[in-house]
Amino acid sequence: MLTSCEHRPGLLNSLAGVISTLSNVYGEQNHQFSSTSRSTIAVTGSAALICGVLVMFYNWKLAKVKRQHADEVGSGRVVKHREEIVGVVASEGNGKENLTV
Repeated sequence: MLTSCEHRPGLLNSLAGVISTLSNVYGEQNHQFSSTSRSTIAVTGSAALICGVLVMFYNWKLAKVKRQHADEVGSGRVVKHREEIVGVVASEGNGKENLTV
């Protein structure tokens, strides 16, 4: 279901881990990468890469579904009144709007 992107928090957390590790290496370890810092960069970097690819795929797929929806439904908008759908407002070429139920 394309209602929310579940990989965006993973991407942001992975990037935060990479930044944290790099700041630790350059700030505290005098620019010397230890085996622990190398493995941390490798794991969090690969997680960031995977989540980044999934976020891009999600955004591409969502844009495709939105475009397909706009082609099928048109440019009409749904009018809501008290949480019930009353009708669809379809815009004509002359700027007037007609309410269809």
